[in-house]
Amino acid sequence: MTISGIRPIDTPARAGMVRAATPPEDALMVVVAPSLLAGALSDGWAHANVIETLEGFFTPWHGLLYAGFAGSAAWTFWLAYQRRDQAPRWWRDGWPAGYRLGALGMLLFLVGGLADMVWHETIGIEVGLEATFSPSHMLLDVGGVLIVTSPLRSWWATGRGAIRGIASVTLGAMAATILLTHSSAFMTLAPTQPYDGVDGDASGLEGMPRLVALTGVSSYVITTLLLTVPLLLVLRRRATLGAATAVTAGVALFIMVMFEFPAAQARRRDRRGVRRRGRGRASRAS
Repeated sequence: MTISGIRPIDTPARAGMVRAATPPEDALMVVVAPSLLAGALSDGWAHANVIETLEGFFTPWHGLLYAGFAGSAAWTFWLAYQRRDQAPRWWRDGWPAGYRLGALGMLLFLVGGLADMVWHETIGIEVGLEATFSPSHMLLDVGGVLIVTSPLRSWWATGRGAIRGIASVTLGAMAATILLTHSSAFMTLAPTQPYDGVDGDASGLEGMPRLVALTGVSSYVITTLLLTVPLLLVLRRRATLGAATAVTAGVALFIMVMFEFPAAQARRRDRRGVRRRGRGRASRAS
């Protein structure tokens, strides 16, 4: 017997029967999520290349980052709101399969963003490894990974949309890369360098050859984990052609854009500066 006005405990929302995200809904999330990643990439690029121009929290790079977050968060909340017919308390029970962790990611990202604002405005801008190990940046990155991998978890639940699942896990690997660039095998030649441990002190850490070898080993292991874990997440559903290529290419592209592309820009600026100085000398000589 039930009492009027009181919902039974075993409702569809409680039983996890809220309808799953449709293929178009997952596809739109895959389209919106890269805007969040693009903002993170631009902010990482700024920290690595134009740190001297950053004066606080309110920068164009943060504008791109939080605009991407706003779009991803709005779509995730909309998915839950659309299911309010099945879950009147949609903000708690209305998340489609795979998107509840995305909602948790939004909360972590919001907290991390507020902490990052306080950090930048009171302590200053993080430089080098400080940016990697900043607590606010760690919260932002964990939250971002949970958000962009929502379609992957949706694929786990429904079995539909392998391409969307692969795109989602690739975005997740790229998002994780931003805090692991200091130990990326794509950033150092150390894993390819020969090392003769006989000539050095095998029990000590001193000596450049040994430090290079340790850097090579750590970067190789961490990068292998970064590429392998996403593939294991894919295999949780089923092996999919192209998954390894997508994840590896995504991580390599992220590193290339963040560090290699500005180098070419810097060389062009240097050449323009040389030409200007040459014209200035010529005009003075004439």
